[in-house]
Amino acid sequence: MSQLLTTVALGALFLSAFYRGTLQTTAETPVPIQRKSFAWKASLNRGTGIASSSETSAFEVGRRDDNSNKDEENIRKPSSKKVRATTKRIAREIFSNYPTFLGRPSLTLGLCRSVVVPSAASTISKDEKHCNLQTSLVPLNVLIFGTPREVTFSQYEKRKDEEVICCVEIPIVGGLMANTNPSSLSAKKSNSKNASQQDYGSLRFTWLHQKLVPNSSGHNSQQKSQSQPNIILVTEIVGKYRPSLAGNILPIPAWRQSLYCSTQRMLHAYVMWRYHSFVVREYQRKLQ
Repeated sequence: MSQLLTTVALGALFLSAFYRGTLQTTAETPVPIQRKSFAWKASLNRGTGIASSSETSAFEVGRRDDNSNKDEENIRKPSSKKVRATTKRIAREIFSNYPTFLGRPSLTLGLCRSVVVPSAASTISKDEKHCNLQTSLVPLNVLIFGTPREVTFSQYEKRKDEEVICCVEIPIVGGLMANTNPSSLSAKKSNSKNASQQDYGSLRFTWLHQKLVPNSSGHNSQQKSQSQPNIILVTEIVGKYRPSLAGNILPIPAWRQSLYCSTQRMLHAYVMWRYHSFVVREYQRKLQ
């Protein structure tokens, strides 16, 4: 019951900041990169209690009126090894620090904070922090994250029209919003696995570049038109993530599925909508 009340309260307060967050995101998103679309989908399987989601933002690179087009050139040449390496390094660092983004006061109204876990070091970079999300007043873990890990391209679905630049996964290992006691569910128990090997779900972050298609004149069509996006950001919940709102009874009651879809699912989509804008701003800032 306490988990349910906590989640509902956090959802209400997150959504109360929606309009303020909209204005901030719009004002802070710099040119020449602009978001052209945002799509999301989410589901909760009543039979297994496993939730999944996917959010995709398409960003278009515009043109500067001045002579300072360094950022534009960097983004418009994904085939360059140097540019790809730079983009990959920056994106990897931003993705790995996602838990620190969740603790921003403008996002949680000061109700939550990111707590650095000094004993756990990221396997990716010393600049990337391992954090948990806690409530501010009472030290309760809302979400506990594992060590960020980079996913190689062979582990990720191949795409025809986009080139994968970076993909990072952050495991979910506990917290009030995650059910990490699947043995309590009315399903087959898997006692053979060690607790450290259990899959409680992960957050996956992917940075892609849209592949440029040469036109009949031999030039990239995207260089002549600004109608197509250059950057694709994809965030997903993958694996066997079971939200606490789903409860421990299978199949999940219809009212619990409806509660999850109208609160936590909507909240997650909103957070990722803001996070995508944050990623692009941080990328531009780190390029300077």
